[in-house]
Amino acid sequence: MIRVAINGYGNLGRGVEKAVSAAPDMELVVVFTRRDPATVKTAGTPVVSVS
Repeated sequence: MIRVAINGYGNLGRGVEKAVSAAPDMELVVVFTRRDPATVKTAGTPVVSVS
């Protein structure tokens, strides 16, 4: 299993999330973002705010 973290949740980050969810051998483990974590909609993946 390949574990993936996304650093930034703009257009590219959302595209990576979609690609990871379609890959059976990959797992999204965390999303780091400058946005408010409450506005980031991920399916059960922790979202961490960074500044």
